[in-house]
Amino acid sequence: MQIDTRVKSNDEEMEEEEQPKTYKFYWVYYDEEEEFDKLIEACNMKGIRERKLQENLRKVKDRLKLKKSRKSAASKDTEMKIEEKKEDVNDEVEQINTDKKADEEMLGESQESA
Repeated sequence: MQIDTRVKSNDEEMEEEEQPKTYKFYWVYYDEEEEFDKLIEACNMKGIRERKLQENLRKVKDRLKLKKSRKSAASKDTEMKIEEKKEDVNDEVEQINTDKKADEEMLGESQESA
């Protein structure tokens, strides 16, 4: 690959600036839910048209038949398993605290009677 190292003159820079910028627009097909969510989030809420677009995309999302990506489906399963484990751990901690209080009460009663 060869790099252009020429220095541009002011005339060349002016010519480039005077030319209007052209944008290439094209259609895109979204078939995965994750991609569609990214599109929705990419809308600029400050823009009137984009805000309206985002609202309409959210409305029609449920009616579209989008593929759930394996990653997002797997991450949801993982999140559910993590939540279940957290609940189990919280239950165990609660049981340990209850047992500890009962032991302390029994120890306190035995020391009082002694």
